[in-house]
Amino acid sequence: VGENQPPQRFSWKETNLDLSVSQNLNLSRGPYNSGLFGETSYNYSRITHDISTPEDYTEGNLTGLSYRLFGYIYQRQAYRDLAPRFGINFDTRFKHTPFGQIKAGYTAAIQTQLFLPGFVANHSLSFYGGMQKSDPEEYRFSNIISTSRGYTTMIDGNDLLSLKLAYRLPLIYPDLHLGGLMYIKRVRANLFYDMTRISDPDPFTYYNSTGIELLADLHLFGLSSPVSSGIRATYLERSGTFTYSFLFSIDFYQY
Repeated sequence: VGENQPPQRFSWKETNLDLSVSQNLNLSRGPYNSGLFGETSYNYSRITHDISTPEDYTEGNLTGLSYRLFGYIYQRQAYRDLAPRFGINFDTRFKHTPFGQIKAGYTAAIQTQLFLPGFVANHSLSFYGGMQKSDPEEYRFSNIISTSRGYTTMIDGNDLLSLKLAYRLPLIYPDLHLGGLMYIKRVRANLFYDMTRISDPDPFTYYNSTGIELLADLHLFGLSSPVSSGIRATYLERSGTFTYSFLFSIDFYQY
């Protein structure tokens, strides 16, 4: 692709199998939830081409290992809190391909998130930081750390630095029942600013974005699992444009 030409989009087929062994230690005491989590995973991927895949794109079997250590300490939340009033977590990960047909080198990452109280009760201020170092070969692992929101293409490079600031606040508690179809318990907002810097092999390149998320916390069809649904509006500093996306998630671990 030439300098003035847009990047070419293509797809491929990928079949994945993951096997893992993990250990979770619950160290909670008093008003704080805390713990440590460790995991070792075996990853197998079969990559094949479809009609749009370039002939020189990687094809074959990729076999790798990954390791993770995660720790956290959070102050217990009140029902209306959007996040812990005080808390911090850290997450370290390492992926590599010591054997297999396709070599992907390695990716190492460390990330952390700090939670602080907002300016009003039940509001939350959070800071995120992540660093990632990669040395890819025939194939590049997907990013471990969280990168700037709003960009539709993968932000990749051998050295990544990501910083994020977010302010979450509840807007209204409508306590609204729509027959047996939906119960809306809260509408909330999330204001954010994301910065991602890429270096190696190129000079510093920045992918920054700022925006707002408007979300409703609800229950569908009388089910106990909470659902969050809403929209995100993002301003992309790199292109000077706005993007909009629909957000939807279900938490099956709460009921």
